[in-house]
Amino acid sequence: MPIQTLDDLFQPMLKHVLHAERKTLKVLPKMVRRALYPTLKAAFVQRREGPDGQLARLEDVFAALGKTARGARCDAMVGLPDEGDTRMGEVIDIETMYAALIARGQAVEHSEIARHGR
Repeated sequence: MPIQTLDDLFQPMLKHVLHAERKTLKVLPKMVRRALYPTLKAAFVQRREGPDGQLARLEDVFAALGKTARGARCDAMVGLPDEGDTRMGEVIDIETMYAALIARGQAVEHSEIARHGR
């Protein structure tokens, strides 16, 4: 479908952002379990349960538009968690595991930031 208006551009992007946020929240519990270092674990817990309310704000935007909060597949957010699981499954050293967890978290967050700025 051709993009002819700002709305044609905005709504699919908004659906991708919603999908990305839901996918992130789904992956975070596994990251919390793997993070044994208290500060790292706390950072993942804060992202999952924190006061930022990204998901609620996205749902509010959909409501303001009179639309159902329905996400659309975001290929980047499908691939990043899978890639992270593969990498972390290969890690033996605990310090390297922490680096892998941090890198995975950064990749997911940067992807979300990029979607918001599109």
